[in-house]
Amino acid sequence: MNTNWLIAFPFEAFNERLLNSFKISSLELLLDTPVEQTISFEPFADQLVQKAGLYWPIENQETARSILRTAVERMIVNPLAKERGLNNLRNFKSKIG
Repeated sequence: MNTNWLIAFPFEAFNERLLNSFKISSLELLLDTPVEQTISFEPFADQLVQKAGLYWPIENQETARSILRTAVERMIVNPLAKERGLNNLRNFKSKIG
């Protein structure tokens, strides 16, 4: 998967350190998932956001969480779905390995 994440979800706070952290954290979480195990999207996205240290600089944290979940969907889930010929993967199976 070769995705330009700044195009998938343009956000000025994604500096090089955060992007590298996001890449590494994404890969680690996906590789830690047992093959063929169904992954629920929201817990996966929340765990990735926390592990990568992503944030959205607004006061309403519920809105921030929703925005960051959308970022994970656009930067990780949708490209994986497209790569596998699917339209959308809100609940998706990890088939890594």
